[in-house]
Amino acid sequence: MSNFIKRIYPIVIEILLWVVVIVGTIGGFVAGINNNIGAALLGAVLGFLGSLVFNIIVFGTLLLFINISEKIDVINEQIKEVKDLDFKKKQLKEEYDQAEKN
Repeated sequence: MSNFIKRIYPIVIEILLWVVVIVGTIGGFVAGINNNIGAALLGAVLGFLGSLVFNIIVFGTLLLFINISEKIDVINEQIKEVKDLDFKKKQLKEEYDQAEKN
């Protein structure tokens, strides 16, 4: 279950990013539509920009944590590879030392 959540979490965040931008733009448009079309378009632009700032502040932090988690996974894989190489190196050295004794 935890692996599923870890895989699906970035997708959910991406969807939420787009939903916030769309809702902010539409909300700004609807807020200004009572006056005239110019106010509605200005409201849409301001809603769009406001939702982008909100996304940067709120979801940017979450995306940063996701990125750090992915980098840690890559580093762990590299550490495992190095440990495997060290183990194989020790095995080969032992085999070589035994072959020299014989």
